[in-house]
Amino acid sequence: MASSAALSRTEKDRVEPREESGRRSRHSGGFERPPSRDFRLQELKARVVAALLQSGYAALDFIGCDVEANRVILYGTVPSYHMKQLAQVFVQRVDGVGRVENRLAVERRRPA
Repeated sequence: MASSAALSRTEKDRVEPREESGRRSRHSGGFERPPSRDFRLQELKARVVAALLQSGYAALDFIGCDVEANRVILYGTVPSYHMKQLAQVFVQRVDGVGRVENRLAVERRRPA
């Protein structure tokens, strides 16, 4: 067999597979697999939580959410109906959210 320096580029690829920025994989036929569904759901949930945290309203920092397909389910308690609506608006603005199911309960705190 000829030396590596004498081989053409095509022959080198057959002899020594190249790694191109970590995207080639022997197991996937040379192509990167698309992100799994679970990963996409986790990523959407992270974006929803970040939107609530970045809203500037402390009452929205403690809201929980679940994501199923492109549907987001909000749960927890907020102090007013206004906060319930605001939570829904902030979530609807997140890219990838299709439907918001707002299960937030309104609990007005009474002075002790």
